[in-house]
Amino acid sequence: MELYLKSKILSLLEKEKSNFPKDVFDHIGIFFSAYDKVQKDKKLDLEPILKNLTSYLSLVKKELKSPTQFGTFHKREDTPIDLYNLAVNTLSPFIDKKESNIYGKKNIETIISLLKKGENVLLLANHQAEADPAILGVLLDELFPGLIKDMVAVAGARVTTDPLAVPFTRGQNVICVYSKKYFELHSDKKKEMQQHNSASMLALRHLLNEGGKLVYVAPSGGRDRKDKNGNLAPAPFDPESIELMRVVGHKAKSKTHYFPLALYTYPILPPPETIKKAIGEKRNMYHSPVHLYFGKEVILTPPTAEEKKEKTIFRQKQATNIHSIVKKLYEIITTQ
Repeated sequence: MELYLKSKILSLLEKEKSNFPKDVFDHIGIFFSAYDKVQKDKKLDLEPILKNLTSYLSLVKKELKSPTQFGTFHKREDTPIDLYNLAVNTLSPFIDKKESNIYGKKNIETIISLLKKGENVLLLANHQAEADPAILGVLLDELFPGLIKDMVAVAGARVTTDPLAVPFTRGQNVICVYSKKYFELHSDKKKEMQQHNSASMLALRHLLNEGGKLVYVAPSGGRDRKDKNGNLAPAPFDPESIELMRVVGHKAKSKTHYFPLALYTYPILPPPETIKKAIGEKRNMYHSPVHLYFGKEVILTPPTAEEKKEKTIFRQKQATNIHSIVKKLYEIITTQ
């Protein structure tokens, strides 16, 4: 990828070219080119951007030499660098905050009151951009300090193995899982991944036992993608994932609540059109508003004796009901 030295942002990367494999360098180049464009278009202060990107490059270099080993739960890292702030500050220039909307603020206040009481809240949400947790931080940190920084995100293997994503993942509290969508792509490791997921759910249960935890879960198991007609909507929720969250929450020592969350973040960082087996993803980023809608609490009840006999039907109905709520919230934020 040809880089022009007249740009300080691209010059910063060019100086590091020898430290990266060509594919990694090219992928970072796409990200930096997007940064260069938004900085010029919006006439943003260059110095903090260069500082953030210098830190980011240093972290990627270290990741390539010594990859971070994520366990079942990763606690966010805030020393020697606050990596949560690095992620939020790095992403912030791409978000048009003036045109962005946050719906359901009263429900956010309810969530905060529950957390302060030592109870847990699981956000059952759709997922569109790899950086959704950081996007939540950009929009909510000023209004609700600490809420997203303390949040736990259930995250798939892509953001814990791709060296370009890992520096930002390290700034989050993360329950690390393997998405079911990748089981068949890596059939030789399916059993190992399933065992890891079981251990991760046990780690999540321990966190919920402590109480006062906000957890972001994407029951679809991946990012929303446009259909063959170019339409975008929340991907269907996996019935087994919803039921697993219900059971884990029900067994926790601290009471657990469930709130639907609809996100429209796709324009910032659209995913590839298809799911890819290989790690290493091009990240085309754009400046855009994003929209959130925190819905009212939904009650997940255990199956009745009759429903237990038809557990597949029960779980499908449960997932469909929650998905329909998120979809309605999504339609509101995308049609205003």
